[in-house]
Amino acid sequence: MKNFLKKAAYEYYNGNPILEDSHFDYLADKYNFDDLGAKDGEVKHLYQMYSLRNIYEDENKAETEFSKAVITTPKLDGASLALVYDDGFLISATTRGDGIQGKDCTHLIIAHPSIPNNVPYTHKLQITGEVVVPKTTKNARNVAAGALNLKSEDEFITREITFIAYGMSPSTEETYLKEMKLVQSWKFNTVVNSDYKEFPRDGVVFRVDNNAEFEMMGYTNKHPRGAFALKKRDVEPLAETTLRKVIWQTSKSGRITPVAHFDPVELSDATISKATLNNAGFVEELKLNIGDKILVRRAGKVIPQVVTNLGV
Repeated sequence: MKNFLKKAAYEYYNGNPILEDSHFDYLADKYNFDDLGAKDGEVKHLYQMYSLRNIYEDENKAETEFSKAVITTPKLDGASLALVYDDGFLISATTRGDGIQGKDCTHLIIAHPSIPNNVPYTHKLQITGEVVVPKTTKNARNVAAGALNLKSEDEFITREITFIAYGMSPSTEETYLKEMKLVQSWKFNTVVNSDYKEFPRDGVVFRVDNNAEFEMMGYTNKHPRGAFALKKRDVEPLAETTLRKVIWQTSKSGRITPVAHFDPVELSDATISKATLNNAGFVEELKLNIGDKILVRRAGKVIPQVVTNLGV
């Protein structure tokens, strides 16, 4: 599992995420995985980029989490980005990476007309936000992350990306709402001025509005204590298809495993046409025959799996 999580982390850093953030966080906590060090060629953020802890609607915790005034904003599902300005000029743009360091993509961001190259601020400043593409785009989250890994500025500016700011460091205003209004006055899109239904979202963010109170609540090594993301449990979609053949494969260890091959179906933004059947007992349990209608899914939105046999 730790090798799988290393691969998932590598793919995330390189703009090709294979796991939803919530699934990665769950597995990382369960298997005590913390191998998220910066990769070669990455640069350090001016301020750490924390992730948000997740609370799910069926846990009934959201209403009792904070006694303080909170601001709610959409939890956008794209690729996080940190912009650093010095004496008003954009000097650095960096992907989230491990939150401490990320991949430099300044050459791309400076070229994009939707992101201001200047702000009326005389000291160093970090503005964090989400790069998103319209939810009508196939594999929208992967497209957003992949755009930040392009080599060509000319290709990057043709991408239909939007940067939406959700943070500013250091804090300059009494409240988060005032802070985001200030950033908005600098010609940025911010999470407080729209619900952004045209972009992928994966929850609602609850954040303590008063910045002094937010800071007093502190941080874990991963999350601020003054904010969380409220999410719905993912319901893994199912697809009906037809079993065409079963091929018995031998692994390097000598284990023989049956693999189902079926008509291609699209699930969780990926096309799948085969899935392991684990062992002969599982084949017998499902009473599989060539030509049967079967239900398949991608467990954890990653691993193809035959769920049940619908018969002919």
